[in-house]
Amino acid sequence: MKMKRLFIFLCLMPLIFLLSCENVDLAEPAVSCSASNQSFNYDHATEIQNILNRYAALGVPGVSIGVKTTTQEWAGAAGFAKIEDRIPMQICHLQYAQSLSKTYTAVLVMMLYEDGIIKLDAAIQDYLPAKISTRLRGSNKVTVRMLLNHTSGIFDYAYDYSYVTDLLSNQDKFYDYHRILSYVYDKELRFEPGSKYEYCNTNYELLALIIDQVTGKDHGIMMAERIFKPAGLTQTSYRNKLNYLDNPNLVNCYLNRRSDNKIENVSRAQVNNVKSMIGDDGLVATPLDYVHFLEALRQGRLVKKETLDVMYTWVNDDKGKPTYGLGIDYTFKKDKLGFGHSGGGLGAGCLLYYFPEKDVTLFLGVNLGVLIEGPYTKLVEQMEDEILIVILR
Repeated sequence: MKMKRLFIFLCLMPLIFLLSCENVDLAEPAVSCSASNQSFNYDHATEIQNILNRYAALGVPGVSIGVKTTTQEWAGAAGFAKIEDRIPMQICHLQYAQSLSKTYTAVLVMMLYEDGIIKLDAAIQDYLPAKISTRLRGSNKVTVRMLLNHTSGIFDYAYDYSYVTDLLSNQDKFYDYHRILSYVYDKELRFEPGSKYEYCNTNYELLALIIDQVTGKDHGIMMAERIFKPAGLTQTSYRNKLNYLDNPNLVNCYLNRRSDNKIENVSRAQVNNVKSMIGDDGLVATPLDYVHFLEALRQGRLVKKETLDVMYTWVNDDKGKPTYGLGIDYTFKKDKLGFGHSGGGLGAGCLLYYFPEKDVTLFLGVNLGVLIEGPYTKLVEQMEDEILIVILR
């Protein structure tokens, strides 16, 4: 899973104490949203469900999964969505996308590219409001494509020490894009635009603003109209209203901040952090909705095949290996090539990939912060490893 904000925790772990509620204990489950923990069919469903159950018993707060092949589809869950309320994790619970939201934003940009509204190799100063572009170094050289594939060289707001301090000291504060970009304005470029790859959350904040500017519409509304509706994503939400995360089916979030044998509830900080971001984060959905999104994308139901091929134009990492396209991650799991994205945050982590060799799409999500290494993150890594072995063998 991509480590989205590792800097936050490395620099300010003492401040994370402010985010904590109280230690949590497991209890007997109570029924929550209306869904069983299994859906449809999948040859390896029982084997995978046993893995989920085992790791939930070992201490993973909650986990859910969605799997789709050409002929089969299945979802499963284990553990707790809300430990304090004794609510078991179910496949109808909403999981945080974290940086996986970037792929949705990229698809919306590519739709506007197809419409002839956005040119990928145009400078971003052509599309951003002047009050923003004039404060961004290199806005006359950075292109839309460079934002999409993380070769812009623009400073990542998540790596500004004052942003991190402010964020963790003001849990209930809502940060709009003006405040977030204030941590980026007038900073020197980290490298010459287009010369190298460096993952940067600011890139996708700017892409969301570009969509708003060139269309005159809110990109969240457009995402619902042009992605969620045609793909049949009825259990997906992104900034449709200010309190869209005030949903009883949204999972609680937990963090093992001391890397010991205890986890703590960080749901309040998680919600306020996620709802403050645009483009690079902010989306929540059920496991199968995530799977259906990636299926719709790769099958040409959202953008044309030719456009998808453009999204599959990879840039290389510092070792010269393909690593990222236009909003799509290029990765290998168990020696099998996968296209998709992953995400990690204060209280959640996930991955969503399509593996062409096996023709299988996988979503896996946990309501546990994955940015601090410890016994719980090791359990998540081991669980992911075992699941991938089963699915990709």
